[in-house]
This record gives sequence, C-alpha cells and structure tokens, in this order.
Amino acid sequence: MKYLFPLIMLCVSGCIKLLPDPLPPAQKIWLASSKPVVQNSDLNKHANIQLIIEQPQLSALLDSVKIQVINQQNNIPTATYLSGYELPDRLGNIIQQNLLQHFSASHHLFSVLPAEGNNNGSLKLKINLSMFTLNLMNQPTIIVEGQLTCIDVKANSIKDQQHLHFQVPNISLNIVDITRGYSEALGILNQHCYNFMANYFN
Repeated sequence: MKYLFPLIMLCVSGCIKLLPDPLPPAQKIWLASSKPVVQNSDLNKHANIQLIIEQPQLSALLDSVKIQVINQQNNIPTATYLSGYELPDRLGNIIQQNLLQHFSASHHLFSVLPAEGNNNGSLKLKINLSMFTLNLMNQPTIIVEGQLTCIDVKANSIKDQQHLHFQVPNISLNIVDITRGYSEALGILNQHCYNFMANYFN
C-alpha cells in the first residue's frame, strides 16, 4: 500500500509529460484603413441624406476572427484558416465599423447609421462578400470579391448594384505585412463603397 501513492504519482507525471505543449496565443491583426476616402468635391455639401450601412453578408467561414486562406491540398483548392493569427473581432463587424467611420467623415451626408435598429434612412448600403481571403496557391494575394447594392429605403427598391473585385498582391506571411495588406484591402473597399454610393448623394 505504501508504494501505491508514489506509483500513481509516477504514472500521472508520465502522462503529463506525454501531453503536447500548449500552442502560443494567436497574434492579433489590428486593421485600420491605410488611407482616407477620397471624396468628390463637386457634390453638394450636407445633403439631407441619412445613410444606413448594413453589416456585410458573409459566409460563416469568412465571418470569423480567423483569417480565411485558400491553399492546395492534393492539387485541390481548399479553404481553411491561417494559423497563428486572428482579428480582434469578426470580419463583418470590422468592415461595417470602418465604413461607418469613413462615411461619417463625409461632408455630403446628414447622418450615417448602422442598419441594426434603424429603418428610417434615405439610402441603404448592402454588401455581400464571397471573398476577403488570402490566396496562398501562388504569390500570396488578398482577393476581395462580392456585390454592392444601393437601396432606396422609402421606396423599398434597389437603385443600383455593382460587382466588386480587386486584389492586394505580394503579401509576406508575417504580422507586419499581413496587417499592411488587410488594411490596404479595407481602404480600397471603403473607396469602392464611397464611389458607388456618391452617385446618389445629390
């Protein structure tokens, strides 16, 4: 009996040593648009327009704190996540908050509001993204693809739609370059959204 406790402790310590070392915490990618939106100075200032911005519609795999990547497995393109890095919030939240910030700085709008709980605006920006993804199959490149929709809220009708597609190439797999690339992609998306909606700011 007196040998039972040391034997148990020896077995437990042996099991603990067999456990893998814990993974280091993921590095946070803090995104901020790399450049301000270039505004159209020909538009009327302070138009009586209340803009509502919906949270982008993304797939469950894309709308995550993890960074979606496309890689090849057995010569088949496969979507997965980039290990060791993550965003501070879900991608959809980050994009919406960034757009709210940049449209709020516009001189052409009466107000800018998130869609959640707000249905009394003049125009609504709806974004559907199929990709905001790091493609690793060749030279690492961020690919953004989707569709922008401008909705007349009072008429409950679509005013315009536009296909969205652009790339940010030459991404090195380190925290500085990933942050730079995704911040640049966020800035380009802001500009595309502004240019698209500015057609209706008069």
